[in-house]
Amino acid sequence: MSDPQIVDAIEGHYVPVCIYNNIKGKDAQVLSYFKEATWNYPVTRIVDLNRKDVVARSSNWRNGRGVVKQLISAMKARNKTLPGYLELMALNNKKNGYETAVFGMS
Repeated sequence: MSDPQIVDAIEGHYVPVCIYNNIKGKDAQVLSYFKEATWNYPVTRIVDLNRKDVVARSSNWRNGRGVVKQLISAMKARNKTLPGYLELMALNNKKNGYETAVFGMS
């Protein structure tokens, strides 16, 4: 994640953990627990202290909009107060709605 506000929201409200999907040992045990395939594409999961999903896992980690949506859903599910900047990011993303525009000319 390169957006400092998203990083701040993650680090300020969660304990980020990176599990490698191609390493044996504890990483492989975690993959097995969550029934994630090895050598799979990266996903994000937000789990509680009992390792239960707070919201559905997401493979939409490449753009900030997907991560922000997941963070907000998780915070709402846990009745947590949303940081104002996170709400603004969500509103801004809804308003714009597009990530890429492609134009062709002949």
